[in-house]
Amino acid sequence: MEHNNILITGAHRSGTTWTGKVLATATELRYVQEPFNVAISRYKQPFTQWYKYVSVHSPAHEQDQVHNYLKKFTSLQPKHLFTSLTKANSLKGYYYALGDIKNRVTHRTLFKDPLLLFSAPWFQEKMDSKVVVLVRHPAAFIASLKVKDWQFDFTNFQSQPLLMERELSSFASEIEEFATTKKDIVAQGIVLWNILNHYVLKRGSENLPGWYFLRHEDLSTQPVVEFKKLCDFLDIEYSNKMHAKIIETTTGKGPKERQRDSKQNISTWKTRLEPEEIERIKEGTQPIWPHFYTEEDW
Repeated sequence: MEHNNILITGAHRSGTTWTGKVLATATELRYVQEPFNVAISRYKQPFTQWYKYVSVHSPAHEQDQVHNYLKKFTSLQPKHLFTSLTKANSLKGYYYALGDIKNRVTHRTLFKDPLLLFSAPWFQEKMDSKVVVLVRHPAAFIASLKVKDWQFDFTNFQSQPLLMERELSSFASEIEEFATTKKDIVAQGIVLWNILNHYVLKRGSENLPGWYFLRHEDLSTQPVVEFKKLCDFLDIEYSNKMHAKIIETTTGKGPKERQRDSKQNISTWKTRLEPEEIERIKEGTQPIWPHFYTEEDW
């Protein structure tokens, strides 16, 4: 089955932005940034939770509401095109909006959004998409949270009964605890990584058509090889422009240094985390990480 659009997802801080920006250099794609990110207020999402869950089991009116919201990013209906034009607040913005309207006719749309992870199966059907899911080493993920001090409010999960019932029931007690008691960033990261990648593991075991699972570390270590594979899967051209973007974003120097620098990049967590934190993470994520990583990856 052919799919017109593309979704790049996975846990946040797992390389979705880099992957999306590299792929977006393909001439046949247009890029949409995180429609499920409720911090982007201009989007006016019809929901308030991070990691919003929508599925075929959601109430029909909710599915319709979210589907209509998503369609405004690709639709050629006059009301959506008019909204796009009226949001332009400069001449440059107006010309950009006109160009985007043209691209809606001639281009496929790439949605980059880690926050769509739980809704990805529903999104694939409703938005006619292939789905790329990225996984990142738990220590690297948590080190990134630590550096940014990205706290997470677990009531985002708790406030979604259908998500808790259908996908997160095995984490109910931990979510309850973390939603009501403030925990340190490492503890938060452990539970969050387990929750998100337990879901990834479940979807991966289902051999879903049109889905592609990829480790961030493999992209970083062999970016040219892995992006070529990804382009084949997505039926897009691996162009000179894309190749240049990969070189630019992995080294800024040239192909000879690329692999060495990329390998250094994926190991920065070893200097950002204390030894006892690494041990906590390894032990705390042990039920999940062996499905994606080996002992040597620690």
